[in-house]
Amino acid sequence: MSKFRKLSVAEPSYLACDSGEASPYVNQFFIEGKGKISKKEMERAVQLAHEKNPGISLKLKGHWAWRYWALNPEHPVVIEYNGSWQGNDSSGKEMIDEPFNTRKDILSSVILFNNIESNGEINFKVLFRIHHAICDGMGTLHWMKEVFRALRNEVPLGSSSNKSELDIIKKEDYPPAETLLTESLPVFPISKAPERRGCHWVRAQWQTKNTKILAKLIFILKNIAEEEHGKGKTTFRIPADLRRYLVKEDKDVAQLVNLSGLFDLRFDSDVTVNDIQNIIVKTMRNKQDLSIYPKGLSQITPYLPKSVFLPKAKFLKEIHSKGICHITGTISYPGKVVLEEYSCTDFQAIAIYGVPIPLEDKSVYLGMVSDDSGIQAVLSVPNALSDLEHTRILAEKIGKALDALN
Repeated sequence: MSKFRKLSVAEPSYLACDSGEASPYVNQFFIEGKGKISKKEMERAVQLAHEKNPGISLKLKGHWAWRYWALNPEHPVVIEYNGSWQGNDSSGKEMIDEPFNTRKDILSSVILFNNIESNGEINFKVLFRIHHAICDGMGTLHWMKEVFRALRNEVPLGSSSNKSELDIIKKEDYPPAETLLTESLPVFPISKAPERRGCHWVRAQWQTKNTKILAKLIFILKNIAEEEHGKGKTTFRIPADLRRYLVKEDKDVAQLVNLSGLFDLRFDSDVTVNDIQNIIVKTMRNKQDLSIYPKGLSQITPYLPKSVFLPKAKFLKEIHSKGICHITGTISYPGKVVLEEYSCTDFQAIAIYGVPIPLEDKSVYLGMVSDDSGIQAVLSVPNALSDLEHTRILAEKIGKALDALN
């Protein structure tokens, strides 16, 4: 197979975490609603969307620093799921833990949940799974909308896959990064079982506006961490979409790639929601969402050994034993979704939510989107720090705090 595109700066780190048992770096979004889409209808739509967006189906070729992506002529697979799992938390989860082999498998799939216990409004779900090394969350949302355009008999818009973080890094001037890893307070008590590995997740729905939502959530989680451990340093990691740096002609075309940065915000004193909002705006204006990529080191990422990117069990046990973490909370918010874009004649979307990537050195990873009804959120937490019951309590506490801020 000929070369389709090179790996981006971040993609080697996503690929390094693949094992024969799991692929933790996978973009996963549920769409739930009323109606039904048949497997035959979905397969037709996926094929049409794939023709306009070939970058959604790739295979890894080459070795070490000379790896590259080749086009996979097979379109993403459509699967019907009829098991008992409802997809509202990770208890009894199926389908979402199957590992990807980036050299052999089709790296994106669409799963139709025919088993949803109808509550009068929700009776059907669709799960989109795409290896993160193919594209980021914004690319995944574009792919999902393309499939639904095809389901509505509209012509898919298509996409480009010729940009990456490196294109942005080369042309922009930005400040060097501070030390990204730090000892921070977690939102949970000191672990009683620091040897536990893995993460779990729960879903939450908060009927609140998205105004200053990142600042509000940072404010709330900071307060919860300090209530638990006393005053101390808290750190929050915010993923950012680097498409804002593209020139207009590139912005006019969907970029089906990884174009993501991030920035860290640290606090060791009292701040208000408005203080945090102003800090977020200033950070973005200073282009600190690019600082994660040091100019001198970014081009050598493909040469780094796999071990650099893998979490160490001994280290995780040590920090959880001490009651510290690297990041108090990671909060991913791609923005507000228009549910009509994820609907078709026979299916009306009512909510969309994404499953966060399991990261064990963060005390909570909160992934969310907003719609007209409020915030659709999912909290992922290390098993060493909490369980489903206590993570649900945290979600409820956040919801009440959001209500109090309105």
